[in-house]
Amino acid sequence: LFDAPYHRTPFLDPSVTEIGLAKVGDYTIIEFGMTGSATPQLVVSPAPGDRFVPTTFDGNEEPDPLRMHTSSAYPVGYPIMAQYYGSGIEKIKVLSAQLLDSSGKQVSLLTNEPDNDDKLSNTVMLLPGKPLQADQTYRVKLSLQVTKTGGALTTETKEWDFTTEPSAKIGKQKLHQNSADYKKNY
Repeated sequence: LFDAPYHRTPFLDPSVTEIGLAKVGDYTIIEFGMTGSATPQLVVSPAPGDRFVPTTFDGNEEPDPLRMHTSSAYPVGYPIMAQYYGSGIEKIKVLSAQLLDSSGKQVSLLTNEPDNDDKLSNTVMLLPGKPLQADQTYRVKLSLQVTKTGGALTTETKEWDFTTEPSAKIGKQKLHQNSADYKKNY
């Protein structure tokens, strides 16, 4: 579920204190227990400095993140997410978004945000137009217009790096390990 961008968002919420899992037939049910988080916080994924990030996304998600990008097709690069958690944020809008490869060359991005994706609120999804290169460090540059409750506008910028897996499927294997092993490898 973490690989599917719409399903990834609750896993990133810093107010999650418990996760309950149950399996009923072919269905897995996940319940998230949360504390109240009043202070707004921007969370990004892949995380700053993350290594072993998968290079591709094959579209195994419902709804389809490419539904508004009709000239694009799978596979694309691994989804990059930025989401505000907590209270006090009414809306976010992308002012600019860049993904730079290790040589500084800009990578083409497909952008999903609340203005063009009715399934997102306070979330931005950046999809590289093509699979990313293995064993490369990428830099994300993101500028957001944040509308706070009450109408005040602010601009927030965030820059961070992540590194892709050295060869196919290693990133997903490491991502799907238990959390203690993942933390050790990270």
